[in-house]
Amino acid sequence: MSEENVDQSGGAPVDGGGAGVDVTELQKQLDALKAKNEELMGDVKSKSRKLKSFEEKQVELEEKRLQEEGKYKELLELEKKKNLGLGQKFKTRLMDSQIKEAAKAAGCTNVNAFMKLVGNYEDSVKFNDDFEADSESLGSFINELKDEYKELALFKSDVKAPADAGTGDAKPAPKTSKQAAVDTFMKLLGA
Repeated sequence: MSEENVDQSGGAPVDGGGAGVDVTELQKQLDALKAKNEELMGDVKSKSRKLKSFEEKQVELEEKRLQEEGKYKELLELEKKKNLGLGQKFKTRLMDSQIKEAAKAAGCTNVNAFMKLVGNYEDSVKFNDDFEADSESLGSFINELKDEYKELALFKSDVKAPADAGTGDAKPAPKTSKQAAVDTFMKLLGA
């Protein structure tokens, strides 16, 4: 029996449909595919950066054109759209951070994987006007997902959800600098 027809893991013959399979050749092909994949992913990232840069320049040119033409109402609308986009990003990050913190407090060992599983949580977790999560809905949301995905071992088994989660008697904390920043940001947006 030749070396190329033997499985390297246990010495059993490799069934190649009657033909001998060269494991080293397959490894070379796999390595070549991985290298090509890395090259293509680099190209995609490069082109994405160029596209983003181009889009930013287009917006700048449009702003400049509107300003030169004295179309201040259109310029104001363009700025409002940009600010709404920033506000939405800020809101999402703030809400995500609360979900992550609660998951970590409940013993989550891989918060990023947990967030990928979570999906849209806005229907399950209630948030007030300052985008602060309601502790009761947040606690029950985390516990439901903890039970649902227990086979993935994302949570330490001996850690429970935060004590005030799910009790409904949690009192709002005094405003932190983060909350003050949110308030200021929302005032700037006109919300």
